[in-house]
Amino acid sequence: MKVAIFTLPLVNNYGGILQAYALQRALESYGFEAPVVNLKIRQRGLFSRDYLKFLLAKLIYFKKYKNAEFSTLRYYADTQRFIAQNIETTREIYSPAALKRLFEQEKFGACVLGSDQVFNPPYFDAFENDFSLGFAPQSCIKIAYAASFGGESFKGARDLELHKANLAKFKAISVRERNGAALCESVFGISGAAFVLDPTLLAGREVFEKFISPAGAASSVKPDVAELAQRSTANRAEAEGMQDGGAAQNLNGVAADIADTAFSAQDTGENAVCGANAAQKGQIFAYILDQNERKSEILKSVSEREGLGVREVNDKANRVSIEEWLSLIASAQLVITDSFHGCAFSILFNKPFFAFINENRGSSRFYSLFESFELQDRVIKSASDVSLSKQVDWARVNEILSRRREASREFLISNLRA
Repeated sequence: MKVAIFTLPLVNNYGGILQAYALQRALESYGFEAPVVNLKIRQRGLFSRDYLKFLLAKLIYFKKYKNAEFSTLRYYADTQRFIAQNIETTREIYSPAALKRLFEQEKFGACVLGSDQVFNPPYFDAFENDFSLGFAPQSCIKIAYAASFGGESFKGARDLELHKANLAKFKAISVRERNGAALCESVFGISGAAFVLDPTLLAGREVFEKFISPAGAASSVKPDVAELAQRSTANRAEAEGMQDGGAAQNLNGVAADIADTAFSAQDTGENAVCGANAAQKGQIFAYILDQNERKSEILKSVSEREGLGVREVNDKANRVSIEEWLSLIASAQLVITDSFHGCAFSILFNKPFFAFINENRGSSRFYSLFESFELQDRVIKSASDVSLSKQVDWARVNEILSRRREASREFLISNLRA
């Protein structure tokens, strides 16, 4: 059977891309063909406009930024390369009308909604009114796998009654967090949602091992960002008949934007030195999405106390390839993160880890994950909470993972049968 995977648009997000890859690998191992619906966020002129701002900044501040690289395109190029090489997708879809046509033409036997925050409609951008799969034909089996609300409440939808009616037609619904089952009942009127594993934990370490290099070595892939800029604009124009425009707009505030649009020579150099020191001393891999002074102070304190170097990655400046991100987790002596998938991969690779609870991004995701694996002591409230002496019973964790993996596998296979 051909099964469509309907998840959030695949953009510059390690966890979002890897969960889609993992769900596809899992479904293929069960005997299904499972392309990911290739939703595209419409961002006319995004790269050409930012690239022009970047070039202007280099001209104005040449001495400071003469060795800078354009990080937006560099990172976009890398994620698109990873997707093209490792994830089977449908043609690019830029509108709800095109989405409906795709399902009419492809005759999918089933559609899996998930995983990630698919019950957080605004994250679908232009497709936020499609999260309940109302576009799919009646003959198409519809299920939700490891759907997440992304927090403690539903963020809202334009026509809730319509979505409740659409979701009532699903054969089965499962959620990634325990509180998701209660939210399904209170918001959608659907009871009995199953509690299943995130796809990264379902698929298993084996599907990621080919991406892991020794000691978290940097990826040798260096995409040509100028070529990517031209190609991405051309692809969007071809798919939707659009003409890119507005490249010369919004050039004010260049100095403020340069930090977000470039890897400066200073940033790159500091990160390289930090990585070298970490390799010599043993390494803490710090993947921090929302940085602040408190987290930095705790990270410094733990590093000094444990005698470990720090390799820090975030989504603003110190970006690395998807392969290197996985390798850094796999080779770390300790992981410190405020990311759900940072925690999930630490569990998968049996790496000691501790986590800042990211309240703004939804605390229930963390508590649900930790409670299900009996890892409640992984929460960071102060530097004293983090210590390598707090050992994890990985035999127990892996026993729970094996049991939950079988239940999650059974949910998918049994509900995708015609």
